[in-house]
Amino acid sequence: MKCLCCGMELKDGKASCNICGLPTLAGDDNVRANVIRETRHKYLDNVSVSVNIYNYEAENGKLSEKGSEYVRLADAVELTIDKIQWLNMEFEEIESKRKFELELLIDKKGKKEYKTVTIVPSKNISHKKIGICLKAGFNCAIVVGNQDSFEMSEQFSLT
Repeated sequence: MKCLCCGMELKDGKASCNICGLPTLAGDDNVRANVIRETRHKYLDNVSVSVNIYNYEAENGKLSEKGSEYVRLADAVELTIDKIQWLNMEFEEIESKRKFELELLIDKKGKKEYKTVTIVPSKNISHKKIGICLKAGFNCAIVVGNQDSFEMSEQFSLT
């Protein structure tokens, strides 16, 4: 059985989740939904993930970097476990098997944490979008690709 709040596998006979503390809930669906929502908000409110996007310009036949900015991928409380939320931007299509390193800014309730994640494609995919996917235990992964073919980074904690 999985925790209804954070998605972690619950050990048989456990009265609550080891990660989020949510008790195994029985009874009224409305009460259960409220307790789950309150627990998610306790851990994920005011937590966001942004990705550093570099801007380039063609000059004299060469590309030169023209700065960068952090663009918000998601507010964590809005994410759904195992569902990719794509950034509403497309990037130049690159068909390759080269690894990607993406710089992230994780804002955990006002405490800023910078992290670099690596994505090593196992196949040729069209890298046009960047997304984020919530995983069990309030972890997440960054996704590069498109709706049909994508690769994920290693997981990192949102708490």
